[in-house]
Amino acid sequence: MSTWVTSVRHSRQPIPFNSGSGLRAHVASGFALPSGLAPARARELQGAVARGIQYWQRRPFELAIDTHPTPSVEVDIEVSWGEGLSGSQIGLIHTKSSLDQFEVLGITLPTLSPNLKYGRTPEEVPLTAAHEIGHALGLPHSDSHRDVVYPTNTARSLTPCDFRTVEALYRLPNGARIRRSP
Repeated sequence: MSTWVTSVRHSRQPIPFNSGSGLRAHVASGFALPSGLAPARARELQGAVARGIQYWQRRPFELAIDTHPTPSVEVDIEVSWGEGLSGSQIGLIHTKSSLDQFEVLGITLPTLSPNLKYGRTPEEVPLTAAHEIGHALGLPHSDSHRDVVYPTNTARSLTPCDFRTVEALYRLPNGARIRRSP
């Protein structure tokens, strides 16, 4: 599993990405997928994740998605693959936090559905990637089943609320904190 580190001050504050004003994501290519997966399926999964990340394009900043790593190019988000996650999880973001810093260590997406019997459907993979990228951008779970960051990921597309929430988050001044009302 590959990892990456980005400098993030707090999960509810604008995130300063290493690559400049936009966000650069790397989606692990075929060589990093679990063994036994057909090359065509590996490319299909990689493309599906790239499409899911692309849903956030210009909302509110530019995204660059690399599908072939270049050591000289610094990335902000590294997506890695696993054969399955615990329970019914269909995606996982790895974080580390302290009182004044929130750091995203990586995103893992499974190549199999939660019951470990079937491959992920073409519709599931992009929306799962968009869900996890939403968390990496600083969004908590939503209480609306239509939003892509709803806990069970029942969305069929990103909603205007998803976009407005990220745009509002990134307009906040440095040091601002958001608290969810009870």
